[in-house]
Parts: sequence; C-alpha cells; structure tokens
Amino acid sequence: NPQYTAIATGDLTPMNSALYSNGTNTQADVPRDILGRFRSTTPTPGAFEISTDAGVTALVSPLGTYCSSIKQVSVSIVNAGITTINTVQVNWRLNGVLQTPVTYNGTLVTGATAAVTLGNGLFMPNTPVEIKAWTSMPNNQVDGIPYNDTLVVTTQSSTSVPVNLGQDELICTGSTRVLDAGYPGAVYVWDNNSTAQTRTVSLAGTYYVKLTALDGCIGVDTFVLGLRPLPVVDLGPDREICLGQTTTFDAGHPGAQYLWDDGSTQQTYTVDTAGSYEVQVTDQFGCMGVDNVNVGMKDIPMVEGINATHADSGTYTFYPINPQYTISYRWNFGDGSPEVTGFMVQHTYTTLGIYTVTLYLEGECTGLIIDNSRTVDVFSVPGGGSTGIGNQLAEGNFTMFPNPARNVINIQNNSQDKLQRLVVYNALGQVMVSEQANNEKSHVLNLEGLANGLYTLRLETDKGYLVRKFEVMK
Repeated sequence: NPQYTAIATGDLTPMNSALYSNGTNTQADVPRDILGRFRSTTPTPGAFEISTDAGVTALVSPLGTYCSSIKQVSVSIVNAGITTINTVQVNWRLNGVLQTPVTYNGTLVTGATAAVTLGNGLFMPNTPVEIKAWTSMPNNQVDGIPYNDTLVVTTQSSTSVPVNLGQDELICTGSTRVLDAGYPGAVYVWDNNSTAQTRTVSLAGTYYVKLTALDGCIGVDTFVLGLRPLPVVDLGPDREICLGQTTTFDAGHPGAQYLWDDGSTQQTYTVDTAGSYEVQVTDQFGCMGVDNVNVGMKDIPMVEGINATHADSGTYTFYPINPQYTISYRWNFGDGSPEVTGFMVQHTYTTLGIYTVTLYLEGECTGLIIDNSRTVDVFSVPGGGSTGIGNQLAEGNFTMFPNPARNVINIQNNSQDKLQRLVVYNALGQVMVSEQANNEKSHVLNLEGLANGLYTLRLETDKGYLVRKFEVMK
C-alpha cells in the first residue's frame, strides 16, 4: 500500500520514488501506466514508470562561511525518471522576486545529478535570503512527478565588513557631524547616492551607507542624528536711557553658562552708557544661543521749529515741527497773555505788531527744559478790519494786476499816501518777501521765488496798512 501523491484527484503516483523500479512486470496485463501512457518496449520492472522527471535537490553555492557580497547562486538538479534528460528549464526566486530562468542542456541519465549556475544574488549583512529553485519541462515534456521539482532554502552570510558610523547622536541645532565609513579605497553608496568615504550632515534623520571592500565583501551601517534646540536668549528690544540712569538685562536660563561681550559671566548685566551689548548662553548640552541689544542715550528735547498758521482777525494756530524726546509743551505768545500748555495751541492777538512766540519743551529725562522761538507779524486784529487801523486806507486807492499772476504783479498807488514797503505772507503766516517800494506811487513785485498758491500782500504807507490777497499760477 504505497502512499500516493493525490488519491482525491486520481493521481496514484507513489510518493516514494524508491518504488519506481521495483515490482512485477505487468506490461502484458497493464499495457498503459497509471497516467495513461504506453509503457516502453523494454520497461524497468515495476508498476509505475516515470519516464521524464527532474528536480532540484540541493543548493551548491553560496554555502559555508562566506562574506556578504554579490554571490553566484548554483543548485544541483537530478534526473529522477527513467529517460535520459537532455534539456530542462530551472526557475528561481530570491526573497520572492522572480529571476531569469536558466536552461540546462546536456546528458543527464537516470539518477544522475548536475550543478547549474542560476546567476548572481546580493547577500547583505545580517539579512536572511530565501532561495527557491524548481525544474520544469524536462525534454520539453510535462514533468512526471511535479512534487519533487522544487527546493526552498534560506541562507545568510556569516561575515561582513564591520562598518561603524558611530553611536546615534544628538547635536546642537546648527552644528554638523562628519560620518566616516572607513576602509579607504572601498566603494561607497550613501542613502543620498553620494559616493565619498565621509559625509557631513546637519539635519535630523537616519543616514545609511553600503560599503563594498576591495575583496568584494559588503558592509552596511546606519546612523540616527537628532537635534537639540538652542537656548532662546531674549534681552528685549533696544532701549534708551537718560544720562545718569542704568538699565539691566537678564539672559535667562538659570544655571547656564554666560559670556557677555566684556568677558563677564553673570546672568544679568547692568549698563549706564550707550552701546551695543551681546551675550552668549551655553546650556548643559553645550548648545549656545546668542542675543544682542543696543542702548542709546536720550537726547535733549529737540524741535525743528514752530509752525504758525494764520486765520482771521489776529488768530494763529501754533504747533512744534518734528519734536523729539519731549513730554510736555509750554507756550508764551509774547504779548503778555498767560502761558498755555499743549502740543497744538491757538491764540488771538488784539494789537497789531511783531511778537516773539516762545515754546518751552520739557524732555523725557527729568528737569531738562529747552526753548525755541519765532516771530509772528500780526497785521490784522479783531475790530480793526483788514488793515489793522480801521478804515484809514480805502481799498479803491490801490490797484494790483494781474491777479492771478505768473511772474510779476504791478501795484499802483492812486491815493495821496506814500507807498513805503511791501510784505508777502504764505498760508502759514511766514514772510516770503519783504522789500522797499520802488517809489511812492508804484511797485513791481517779482514772483519768481514763489510757488503756486494763495498769498497775502501787506502794503505799508506813511498813513497805515492795506491787506490784499493774490494767487500765483505758473
């Protein structure tokens, strides 16, 4: 009662190949074998005759002690049938990846074996490799017994090049680490496809190198790089101090090491002079953070001038031009009226004349006060009309043409008064032109220095003033 291959499917081929050539000659009684094939005219005694049967029996190479590298893969095949095999295809896989099949051509008699080279495979360090090989189509026929066709074996290299990139490491952000694979003259391939023996890295990640030594042996190693954060140092924004005052900076991170630009090593630093100051803070891992800050000295109060805008009837609006380092403003209008405070102030004069307006500025640093002054020429006051002296001068006694004007204005005096002086004011009340009259009866006013805009003209005579408006259009 031999064990059959698969009774359920009708395959009664014995699983024990030793039975193939034993038994009684039943050619006369059973002219066909169990697979329905006619028996040979000179059969080997036995109930089963498997004429064409091949298989892979053993791994030939790599075997024994070998280093990780690209190795030749060879297997041994056997003729397990009764018919000489002249050709058979040998198929194979490496770690499940199908490789190019190889065809054996030769003379393989019954029971004989032959070594077949399948090709090359990569055997990496510390990495098991499964080799699966099987035969098919001996003598271009279906294999008589397919169960004995296949060999599956797992092998692993026993030695490799001992590459050592060093222990995994944490470094300070911004620093670098040089990885050295060693073995000068070897062939190197890093994970970024670079091929030098060394590699400089600065980013967190896993780095890998494969090294092929001069004898073909392979070594691999990986290195994991992590980054430590740098101490965040914040001395605060730039600042200004008054003369005689101090300011203190704190570098934070208690317990760290400190180095200020003057060589001092404490956590806090107090200064009383203007300058740029820097500190380096080094934590317990050797990571260093840096910050710097500028200190300025507050200047005395400064102002570029006083702006005066004339309205009607002796009323002026005053404000400082581009003041700096100032915390309060005090105004004296020069006419004996009480002083007032404020950034922008308004004052009405009641008497014609030229007045000196003084602005007192108190600085940010305690007790520091400076002054700035200018004059205003008040040529009209409440109740005095446009001339400032009632109706003493009649407007119709003077003519002015052209108006608007481009280059000059002609002024004609038709009264008995004597024309003496002409003054031109801009919209801010600033004197733009002040000159003597050409004569008592007429004057030609040159406008070349005036920009486009509205202006006020004051005509001065021996009897009083007359104010007229004109426009420059170029």
